[in-house]
Amino acid sequence: MNPLETKAKEVFEEDGWKVYHTGYPDFFVVRGKDFAFIEIKSSVDPLLNPAQKRMVRAMKKVGLPVEVITLKSVTSTTLIRAYRDTLQKIDSLADKYETRSQTLDRLVDIAKTRLKEIDNL
Repeated sequence: MNPLETKAKEVFEEDGWKVYHTGYPDFFVVRGKDFAFIEIKSSVDPLLNPAQKRMVRAMKKVGLPVEVITLKSVTSTTLIRAYRDTLQKIDSLADKYETRSQTLDRLVDIAKTRLKEIDNL
């Protein structure tokens, strides 16, 4: 992990998130039934490489909560702002189902189906 990712991980953990450093995107964060995929980019190198662009696009296409955060430095406030939109997206989907857990199950089902479709291309 680079220093920016290390600091981001610390901030997420301080805010009660369980952080998994996946590398592609950088983090998978979970707190209770909430989750998000997070790619951290520095302001020095803010661009996604082609593989990262494809991954982010595919994840968004299947409805997974993924955010790309470009930062000069990491503060708790900045990160909270960055993933608040993601959690709102999950909540809006939850209106269609009985619980957030069912929504997450539905997102996983959609992702599996879409990934099979992508594999068949």
